[in-house]
Amino acid sequence: MKKILYGMMLALLTTALPAQIIDVAVARLKLTKVELVTQKEFRDRVSQLEKGLRQTLTAEQKTQLLDTMVSEKLILQAAEKAGMKVTDQEIITAAKAQIGQTNITDADLKRVIEQQMGTTWAAFLSTSRTQLMGRKFVLGNPKAQDLSKATVSDADVVAYYEENKPKFVNPDLVRVSHIFFDTKKSPVGTPAEIKKRAEDTQKAIASGQLTFEEAARTKSEDKVSSSKGGDLGFLPRNDANIQGIFGKDFITNLFRLKKGEVSSVIESNLGFHIVRITEKLDQKFLKIDDAISPQDTGTVRELIKAQLSMSAQQTALENLLAEIVDGLKKDSEISLYPDKM
Repeated sequence: MKKILYGMMLALLTTALPAQIIDVAVARLKLTKVELVTQKEFRDRVSQLEKGLRQTLTAEQKTQLLDTMVSEKLILQAAEKAGMKVTDQEIITAAKAQIGQTNITDADLKRVIEQQMGTTWAAFLSTSRTQLMGRKFVLGNPKAQDLSKATVSDADVVAYYEENKPKFVNPDLVRVSHIFFDTKKSPVGTPAEIKKRAEDTQKAIASGQLTFEEAARTKSEDKVSSSKGGDLGFLPRNDANIQGIFGKDFITNLFRLKKGEVSSVIESNLGFHIVRITEKLDQKFLKIDDAISPQDTGTVRELIKAQLSMSAQQTALENLLAEIVDGLKKDSEISLYPDKM
């Protein structure tokens, strides 16, 4: 729970809370100015956290949350004292990165924020500015420069691999090339007409009028794979996400084909396909220096080291945050009113 609360202070973006009105105080603090944590502000935060965790907070957890909210306000006061500022453009850039849509327009971003977060743009800017100011202050500490130096030994990597060896496995895989005829996104014609085009193409391949590669280049409606002879890469046997995209029956049919075999017309959730299997790989338990997947040059060792390094840096950041907050508390006047929570 404590890590979750520290994580909330470090987050770039959180769901914005509505503007606060005068209310009963559950905490009073002063570093550079008197500031309150109001009862409404606190209870809104409790509700927000309980909704995210899908559980009711205990009395101890509520006390930890109040401490977190006091710490956030102290960090913000310290950041303002240091002259730190956050522009609207910084908030917009961070928000686009957070949702993974860096090319989205500012107007579309505003619409996404208001619709998905259920808040106003002004409230979002206010809350995000607070979060980014706090982050700037923490990462501006001279000790933050050492965070990237957190190292992981090879012995740690090997130990992690040995403890988690059963998790490092590649499932049954087939490498698939296809000629695709869309019936869902942008269909050209009725389903019956589209299926006939697919069947005519399959007959042309079977009779030698077209090679598979020629058909992929000239007939396929998947323009990404058509320039690569229809290559889709490797598909796993029992991946729920892949089955959700194509349909379980389609994936089952792929694994029934022999290497090099060209299928008849097969229907998926997306449309009709003519498929050729170019590689078949059985399930494989990976050794520490094996590639993560047939299409990835990175090794298991490198993956583990990256994950452990990230975890070490996060722990170091949490420790630095705790140290900074302790220092600010010593320089501040703080009164808590837990009976008002």
